[in-house]
Amino acid sequence: MSMKANRSFRQDEEGVAVVIGTILVIALALTTLVSFQLYILPDWSASSEAADMQGLEAQFNGLKALVDRQADNGSAAPVATAFTLGSNHPSPFNAGATLLSQSLSFTPGSSPFTLATPLLQLIVDNGNRSAGVDESWVSVPIASGATVPDVAQVQSFRIRAHNLTDVDAGDNVTVNLIDANGDPAGSLTFYKSDSQPDPEFRVKTCNANGCTGDNVLYDQGFSVHESDHDFDSWVLDAFNSDYRFDRLFAAAPGPVTLDMGQSDARLTAQYALTYVNSTELASGVATAPSYLPIANYNATALGGTLAIHSSPQYYPAQDFVLENGAFIVHQGDGAVFRAPPPFTARLSGGTLLLAVGVPSLQGQAASAASTTAASVITTASAQRVVHGLASQVTLNVTTAYPALWTGFWSDALGRLGLAAGSGFTTSSTASLASLTVFGPTAAPGDSTLDIDLTLKQGTINVNL
Repeated sequence: MSMKANRSFRQDEEGVAVVIGTILVIALALTTLVSFQLYILPDWSASSEAADMQGLEAQFNGLKALVDRQADNGSAAPVATAFTLGSNHPSPFNAGATLLSQSLSFTPGSSPFTLATPLLQLIVDNGNRSAGVDESWVSVPIASGATVPDVAQVQSFRIRAHNLTDVDAGDNVTVNLIDANGDPAGSLTFYKSDSQPDPEFRVKTCNANGCTGDNVLYDQGFSVHESDHDFDSWVLDAFNSDYRFDRLFAAAPGPVTLDMGQSDARLTAQYALTYVNSTELASGVATAPSYLPIANYNATALGGTLAIHSSPQYYPAQDFVLENGAFIVHQGDGAVFRAPPPFTARLSGGTLLLAVGVPSLQGQAASAASTTAASVITTASAQRVVHGLASQVTLNVTTAYPALWTGFWSDALGRLGLAAGSGFTTSSTASLASLTVFGPTAAPGDSTLDIDLTLKQGTINVNL
């Protein structure tokens, strides 16, 4: 009887060991699973979401740079920018699960911009109204060239071309710059790049060594504008700093000669020079500038906002916003300019050179949801460049990030030594950021024209 009892006891012990072993295996599996869920999966997910967010940020930053270029040179060709919404890294437990929720949206008219000044002494308005300067237009070609005795005194140089739509691709108006030694100093060509129903016009600037390779300083599309309500009359500001022809002009030993001509007799052209000092009238090729005073000048752009909203599970939630040329990254603890708006300021003697760019986004309200490959198509539809003198300039931006804008303006102007309260002031409300610049003459009531203002407005149509 005792041997049977011992055998039964041993069998019971073996059964208990199997149960305990099974329990331990299950407990170990559960512990491993819980540890994975609590520690490994969040780290993996956060890293995956971070990679997705960084990739999306790079795509958004590329769109910001593209919009700036389109607003700057006005090329009318539509360009598509692709965005990958949602996660590229599915959950290891569910290949179909998306950890990252994102949406892309465009809201028209949500971020208006205004620039105002009590008095603008207009020098050049190369946009919808180009008659702001008292210019004497001289016909091209010039048989013996036009002599410019003092390049430092030249204030503006513009070219007006007619009948461009009637000529062939490649036909052009060309300015060859000859220095005092009779040597080439560079060239500027305004030409038709194609013969489509809506042709593109381009500007090409070359240095003294010709128009090959690195000698080409600029060759991009140009937004042409109607002049005096003549549909086929276009005005080119040859001293637009982007073209770099003004640098060649300033560096050439003077007096310089302008040899100008056109490639086709059907294409007629004129040019106009204005000077800072009326004594240059002795050259016989220009008139002294007669500024057009505009009281209470106001420029408005009813721009919209392009935004991507992200709701990660583990990575901090972020919004990417593009408004008036600024790329803003916003998350719970604040917002920053990932790429600032086109705004530059520098001092030259007693003058503040202030350049303000406004890429204005327009179009119909639209949105795209997560897990889709979204595409944003942007097309430049208009460009306007205004240049003038002012004693003070006020900027207003409707925005959800007023402190960000006022802080940016304060830093930019403070670095120049302009004092807050006298050289400039900023203010804000919950939805508006304002800046008023008084210039180097530190007195808000001062009327000295010590601000040299350039305003570049570009309208960009947005389609999702």
